[in-house]
Amino acid sequence: MQQVFKARYFDGKSSKPHTVFVSIESGSIVIQTEDEKSYTWERSNFHETDFSSAIVTIRYGNEHPYQQLEITDHEFIDVYRKIFHISFAQRWLHFGSTSSILGLLVLGVLVSIVAGYLYVLPFVADRVAQHFPIDYEVSMGAQIMDSYLSDAKIDDEKTETINLFFKQLNIQTEYPIKIVVVKDSVVNAFAMPGGGIVVYDEMLQQIDKPEQLAALLSHEFSHVQLKHATRNIFRSIAGSLFISIVLSDANGIANLVIENAHQLRNLKYSRELEHEADENGLNILRQNRIDASGMSDLFLLLKLQQRYEPEEIVSTHPDLDSRIQFVKSFQKEHDYAPASNDSLRYYFNQLRN
Repeated sequence: MQQVFKARYFDGKSSKPHTVFVSIESGSIVIQTEDEKSYTWERSNFHETDFSSAIVTIRYGNEHPYQQLEITDHEFIDVYRKIFHISFAQRWLHFGSTSSILGLLVLGVLVSIVAGYLYVLPFVADRVAQHFPIDYEVSMGAQIMDSYLSDAKIDDEKTETINLFFKQLNIQTEYPIKIVVVKDSVVNAFAMPGGGIVVYDEMLQQIDKPEQLAALLSHEFSHVQLKHATRNIFRSIAGSLFISIVLSDANGIANLVIENAHQLRNLKYSRELEHEADENGLNILRQNRIDASGMSDLFLLLKLQQRYEPEEIVSTHPDLDSRIQFVKSFQKEHDYAPASNDSLRYYFNQLRN
């Protein structure tokens, strides 16, 4: 016995719906009106404008005004889906469906927004950071340094000495490098945008060779020279930078970075940036004929200070064992005889006294 289902029918001549009864016969839809009129819709002439587990809306004809059926009977929906091999996912792909097109557009916009936030904005922020004018970067960095040091305890004598130590590395740069020694029980050092480098005096107490200090300062300088500090913080606040980037407002970008300068101490560099700083720092040591083992010794020292070092596979920061291995590979590739540097040793001893 043929199943019959109740439906709402629009004749295309008025907006008033009519109650009808429909059945599916030989791949066609048969409509029976209350006044016993009958219509047959061939499959080639109708399509779904909406299809879900709750409703099927079917439009008939290819020219306006259209006739339309709306059926909410769950049994009909199940039978219809099986006979015409319609999946719920297909409603998004149906060429003639206005709701499908709208759904795809909405989905596309949502995907674009998410992709833009996760990938495009950080990418654009990184490119802006790489091409950010040095004079803006230096000015911005100076303000960040002043803000950070406003409540810090500075060791003036060691600050003067460590800058003299750094000058012995004979590094040519457009950045006005300023190293400040801060009294704190933290074994750490970090670079700021534009040339500022902070070294905690506890770090100096842990270092026992001038080659280690040369490696540390070469590494932190590399973060400055390669704009890593600027790129890192730009990426971290990429969403907030969007308007300033669109408006090409360098002052606005600088102000925004200054407002978020407190993040610098805790920001971690990616494996890529950390590796670049290690490599650039090693080249500085090589150019000065300073033993590259100073850098691997520095990493060993830092490793001893850590209670827990996550496996590299689950960390965005390269682990110290990998970095030590990289130093050894660098030494094999760039074989050179280290030379004694009395000036470095003199200023290092001044820092240790």
